[in-house]
Amino acid sequence: MEFIGVEGIQLVCTLTPGTGASGSPGRHPLCARFTSSLRLAVLGYPDTDQLVSIYACLLTGVLTASSVTQESPVDQRLRNLPKTDVLVHQMATIMVHVWAELNQSVGRADDPAGIGPVSLRSLTAWVSGLLRYPKDKTDAVWSAFGYEARRLLRDPLPGPEAKQRFDACLTRLLGNFSIAAMSASSGAPVQGSETALRLAVGEPWQTDASLVKVEDEEEEEGVEAKEEEGQNELAGIEEMSRREGEAGDFWFLTRGLREASASAASSPMPLRGRQLAPMASRRFRQLVQRGLAHLARESTPRAGGIVVHVDLLDLVACIDRALSRPAGCLLLIGRAGFGRRICLRLMAHLHQIELVRLRVGRQYGQRHFLTDLRAACQPAGLECRETLLVLEEHQLNDASILGLLNSLLVSGEAPGLFTPDEVEVMAATSNASGVSLKEAAAEAGFRGSSMSFFASRVRAHLHVALLLDVDNRAQLVACLQANPALTKCCEVVWLAEWSRNVMLQLPRDLASRQRRASVSLSRRTPRDKSGRPGKGRRTSEEVGRCGISTDLLAQACLAVHTSSITASPHTLGVTSASPRRYVALIETQLRLESKHREQLLGQANRLRAGLVRIDETRQRVDQLKREASEQGVQLAEKQSAADRALEDISLAMRVQ
Repeated sequence: MEFIGVEGIQLVCTLTPGTGASGSPGRHPLCARFTSSLRLAVLGYPDTDQLVSIYACLLTGVLTASSVTQESPVDQRLRNLPKTDVLVHQMATIMVHVWAELNQSVGRADDPAGIGPVSLRSLTAWVSGLLRYPKDKTDAVWSAFGYEARRLLRDPLPGPEAKQRFDACLTRLLGNFSIAAMSASSGAPVQGSETALRLAVGEPWQTDASLVKVEDEEEEEGVEAKEEEGQNELAGIEEMSRREGEAGDFWFLTRGLREASASAASSPMPLRGRQLAPMASRRFRQLVQRGLAHLARESTPRAGGIVVHVDLLDLVACIDRALSRPAGCLLLIGRAGFGRRICLRLMAHLHQIELVRLRVGRQYGQRHFLTDLRAACQPAGLECRETLLVLEEHQLNDASILGLLNSLLVSGEAPGLFTPDEVEVMAATSNASGVSLKEAAAEAGFRGSSMSFFASRVRAHLHVALLLDVDNRAQLVACLQANPALTKCCEVVWLAEWSRNVMLQLPRDLASRQRRASVSLSRRTPRDKSGRPGKGRRTSEEVGRCGISTDLLAQACLAVHTSSITASPHTLGVTSASPRRYVALIETQLRLESKHREQLLGQANRLRAGLVRIDETRQRVDQLKREASEQGVQLAEKQSAADRALEDISLAMRVQ
């Protein structure tokens, strides 16, 4: 027998300790025979003081450096602040303490999906993410600091209890530093820290009351929006948004989305992503409504029936932030009806990103998935075109699909996707701009192979959005543990339930929309000859009188939805209650109410028509009585005249 030996090769392996629901030393158990022949080294995290020093140094470089995208000059005002070191030390200390407390609170009950604790990678992304925000004032720095904390640390937390613990932790830390700063500055509060807290814990939008508009106000806002579309000066729009968002009622959105221009969407993607700027919630809501209306006219008719609420806007802002940076991928874990697919379609439409979905059919497997994956990778790798690949859980009927997706997220390539010969052929072909892949690699100074350059482009320009369901706990945990790139390379967003304010506001919005549609329909219904409403026509007063109280409807629907929540050891919280079922409950109630209201109004219309006929008959009888009375008077006069004539004739005859 001949033995094959391996020489001159050194293996360096990195292993992650057990996380979340798995109690093993790593994601997979290791054989003692394998570890016995290796030199092992255990590396722990630095202590708290060292971490504070490290991230304070990183924050100093970020806050004093110019924007990577070269869209704004160096923030001289922030450089000249006398207390920049104090600001940086406060932010670094808060970051490290939040990270430590989140890791201490993560356990099997707090992490049912096995996502795992927060790593230092999240803190580093927290620091580097600040490069995408305006840094002209201390308030802006604190606002960006809080918003990044929400997106990176709060959104992945599973369940409301974990989010409440994060809110309490950040509130306590910011409160302690505010008190310390006030003591050091003789009672002066920390500027911008309150805004950062509201942005981090999800309170900048407060309630839906600011988003609820009557029909007339919406029409006025539409006129104002049309007038503002002609204004292309971004600075003026940002200043207006800042004035409207003085109370913290705003989101951070990309400038390309704000300008809504083709040139902004087609411009090259910056290294750290497109710049984010604040936009007031009212204007953000108008932008989303116009985008949904345009999407409904073009490709997705059901987008016209979407109710825009706070949680939907928050999801849109989260998707916008992820899709506006290189290799921005999303892992959206939630329940049916939350609005994940429509939000992805909307942002792909607004950013002018090519949307690719799997063409799933019978016996869909690995071979078919590779075909769809090639269609998504070619525009991203050859033409640097931003592409969004959307995968849903019901499409993952083959276990090998997630394995290929895991490899694609890590390296930009997957086994069997493209052969080196195929890449060489594609590299020699010029794209739409007249530049081949080899020429682009030479211009970029890339020294690797065409396959490596193609993979790097795919990883940068192909955005993957994976939609998983929280109700199937076993499958969710198995997917995340077997494919660690899903949580490492994607921004995780946990979307189990809408907030209570949204669930109370949604029945009011749907009922208001239905009543406006009823009034509009009644206005188009012709009247009868007498000018009264015809059959089926109702006035707005009738619609208002016949509808039940929207407050009672909201409370009743929420009570029914809450009562259907049943915990199960095989699911992550809810077995029968989901946003889709909640909307179906509201629509069914409104439909039944409308049906019974139509029946009652039909009966009322018939009774009203009978009363009208009786009134007309009574009026006719009165008229006939008056005519008979007048004719009786005339008859009496004529009778008396005839009697007098008869008497005259009789008298004349007697005289003769």
